[in-house]
Formats: sequence, C-alpha cells, structure tokens
Amino acid sequence: MAELDEDPEFEQSWIPYESLYFTRAISKGAFGEVWLAQLEDTQVAVKKILEDKKHDVSEIECFGAEIKLMALLKHPKIVGFIGVVWSNTQELCAVIEFMAKGDLYGYLERRKGTLNWPDHKMWLAEDVAEALVYLHSLSVKVIHRALKSKNILVDSKYRAKLSDFGISRKR
Repeated sequence: MAELDEDPEFEQSWIPYESLYFTRAISKGAFGEVWLAQLEDTQVAVKKILEDKKHDVSEIECFGAEIKLMALLKHPKIVGFIGVVWSNTQELCAVIEFMAKGDLYGYLERRKGTLNWPDHKMWLAEDVAEALVYLHSLSVKVIHRALKSKNILVDSKYRAKLSDFGISRKR
C-alpha cells in the first residue's frame, strides 16, 4: 500500500489522525467497524479495519481499494467521502459522512407501522435507484454487489444513501 503516499487523491484528502475525536462504535461487520467521531465542528463516521485483520495484507489492500473507490464516487445518493487517515497501513481509516438515522434496516424496524409507501418508502427506494443509476452510468461501471438494507444509510432528512463498497467491482 505504499502507493497511498503517491496517490494525489489521497494526498489531497489526508486527515491527521489526531484531528479526530472518537465518540463510540456505531457498527461492526466481518472485516471492519465504523466509529462516530468529531472532525473540527462536524460529526463524521470513521471506517476502520478490525484489530485482528490489521496485519492481513490482502485485507489492507481490499480496504485501500474500497477507499480509493469511495474517493472517486461523487453523487448526492452515495455516502460522501471526506478523507483518509493513515500513518501506516495498519492504521488506515476512511472518514465519511455521518448518517444520523443509521442503516435502512434499523430505521424501518424502529419506524415499523408508521411509514407508508407513497409518503416515505417510495422516496427511499427512489434514492437507492438514483445511486445505482449513477454507479452503472460511469464510464467504468461500478457493480455494488452487496445491495441490502444494512448498506443503505438514512440521513437526518430521512433520505437514503448507498454505502459499503467493500466488495464492489469496476466493470
């Protein structure tokens, strides 16, 4: 992952680790965890590799590829990439937009019985469709490969954004 130091996109979006103030873990998957953090006056989410995966070169390379992809994707229905943190490859982190309402699965569970199709669910579905149209319209298409309610996040305005590009592929 030495190429991180030489990648202009990463260089421009580098964030010093010391500028993040971690609050709490907000989700955990098989390979990584996401933390709520403060960056200056903004709440952000920070995605990190799990402690037991930090020395696995292939995991680090996959995470680096995911971060590079996130940095390229610019669309209002894709969770926003803010920057990258690294002092060495074991401390690689992606700083992304914090989505206040969490994942769509949890949001729908918490709001069970209170959401209807025309006023709420249709807009969430439309947001996801817009994200997919964007990914598939790029000159090098991006196939998400993990589209599920846990990888769709809901913002403070109750709009959905696509996240988690860990197993995505360019085509």
